[in-house]
Amino acid sequence: DDEEDRITEASELDRDVAMEQELERRLKEVRKAREHITQGKYGQCVTCASPIGSDRLQAVPTAILCINCAQKAL
Repeated sequence: DDEEDRITEASELDRDVAMEQELERRLKEVRKAREHITQGKYGQCVTCASPIGSDRLQAVPTAILCINCAQKAL
């Protein structure tokens, strides 16, 4: 039982750490988007300066790359 409890706790801890990292990543994206809004650059690709399509911004409001640059980054 103790071994199973430790395994369960370790698994839950791993899940919690992963969730925390994901939330921190998202918060960083939101802060970056707010910075772009403040600078008047929201909706402008940071790589090529092209407009980011409205469909993309609706799907990913924190997008900083146009679809072409995002695909190249993969």
